Amino acid sequence: MGRFMKSESPLTARAAVRALTASKIRELYNEGLGNPNVLPFWVGEPDEPTPDFIRKAGTDSIGAGELFYTHNLGIPELREALAAYVSRLHR
Repeated sequence: MGRFMKSESPLTARAAVRALTASKIRELYNEGLGNPNVLPFWVGEPDEPTPDFIRKAGTDSIGAGELFYTHNLGIPELREALAAYVSRLHR
């Protein structure tokens, strides 16, 4: 059957995926979601919106085609710049 043709049986996730359970953090999040008496610190959410200059940098990056993951250790040029900065601060 072709890749994009409708199959005879409904598509389902494989058994290992169907057996996955939510993480404890997700359970906590779901329990407190929408409760005004609970501060949402469980997933690292700040209490302030992301500043405009950071959002603009993100949209500029997407516009420039920077859409893919970098090396697991980060962008080499950024790592070098950060290492130089920290080295100047803490010789």
